[in-house]
Amino acid sequence: MTTELVPLGSKYLEDLIAQIRLPESVYCAATKRYEGVGEWLEGEKSPLARHRPLIYPQGSIALGTAIRPLVGDEHDVDAVCLLRDPPYEVYQRQLKRIVGERLKEHPEYRDMLNPQDGGRRCWTLEYPRTPSYPAFHLDILPAIRDDPSSLTQAGVCPEWAKEAIRITDKTTWGCKTLVWPTSNPKGFLSWFRSRMTRRLREAKIIRGRSRFMTVEMAMEKIPDYEVRTPLQGAVQILKFHRDLHYAEDPNKPISIIISTLAGLAYQDEDSVASAVLAIVPRMRNFIQGTPGNYRIDNPADLRENFAERWADEPKKSVVFLRWLRSLEDTVARIEASQSPLSLLEVVEGNLNHRYARTSLNRIMRHESLPPWARY
Repeated sequence: MTTELVPLGSKYLEDLIAQIRLPESVYCAATKRYEGVGEWLEGEKSPLARHRPLIYPQGSIALGTAIRPLVGDEHDVDAVCLLRDPPYEVYQRQLKRIVGERLKEHPEYRDMLNPQDGGRRCWTLEYPRTPSYPAFHLDILPAIRDDPSSLTQAGVCPEWAKEAIRITDKTTWGCKTLVWPTSNPKGFLSWFRSRMTRRLREAKIIRGRSRFMTVEMAMEKIPDYEVRTPLQGAVQILKFHRDLHYAEDPNKPISIIISTLAGLAYQDEDSVASAVLAIVPRMRNFIQGTPGNYRIDNPADLRENFAERWADEPKKSVVFLRWLRSLEDTVARIEASQSPLSLLEVVEGNLNHRYARTSLNRIMRHESLPPWARY
C-alpha cells in the first residue's frame, strides 16, 4: 500500500489556515453580543416590540470566513436589524431613528454608540475588551422586507429572493423618488452555502459524530463556523493576503467581492489547499464588463453590482486587479515550491507575517531546512 505524498505548498496552506481562522470562542462571543442587542430591541417594554425586530448576522461572521486581525485584537461584526412589521409607509430616516432611539435607552449601549448620530447606514456599538470577550465593533443595519418578485423574475432562486431587504442610507434620504437601497445578506449566505453543500454536509456529519448526533441533528444544531469547508478556508487565505498587503489602503478589495468571486470559481475541491490553488487562477473570469463599467453581480440580488463604486472611484478597480495579480503570483509560487528554501523565499517576499512564519516553522520541523534559515 502506497501513501500519496502531499506537496510542500499544500502542507503549508493547510497549516496557515489553522493560524489565521477565527477561534470558535470569538464566534460565540460575537453571537452573544448581537443576540443581546436583539433581546433589548425586542424586549417587552421596547417600543420596537410591536414591529417584531429580528437581528441576524451578515458578512464574514455569517459566512464563517472571518480571520484574526493582523494588527490589534479588535473584531468587526455586522448584523441586520429587520423590522418584520414596520410602521405603515415608514421612511428611511424614521427607520434609522427609531432603532437608534431604542439603543440610546440602554444604559451601556448609549455610551458605546460611535458616532452618536449613527453612520451612513448603520448604528455602530464599540465594545471594549473585557476578561471574557475581545474588543468588537458591532454594526447594526436597520432594514425592512423587500418585494422579491423583481428578483425571481430576473432568475434569482425564490428561496434566496424572499430574504431581500430594504436598508437605510443617509446619502439617499433626500432623493425625490424615495427609492430605498436594497440588499440580500441572508440570500447571499444561502447562495454561498449552495456552492459548498456537499463539503458542508460532510464536515457537519463528522463533527456531529464526535457529539453522538444524528445527521439531522448535526445539520440543524452545528453552526457553519464550527466546521471548515475548503471554500471557507480558501476565502480566509485570500483575505489574509489582502489584509497583509492592503490593510491600510482605503481602496482595498472588499470582502464581499472576494467571497463572491471565490464562490463562483469554486468547483467542489476537497481541501483548502486544492481550493486555493484552483480558485485563484479562475477568479478574474467572473469579473464582467470593461474598465469604467465593471460588474460583479450579487448572485442573490441581481440589482446589486458589488463593483458599482469602481465606476466613480476607478482606483478601487486598479487596486483590486493589482492585488489579484499579486495573489496569482504568490499562489503559483507556493504551488511550485519543491523545497523548504523555495517556500521560505515566498514567505519572506509575499507573506511576511508572524502567522505565516509560524506555519513555515511547523513545516520546517519535518523538512530539511538548516536551523539558521528558520524564523
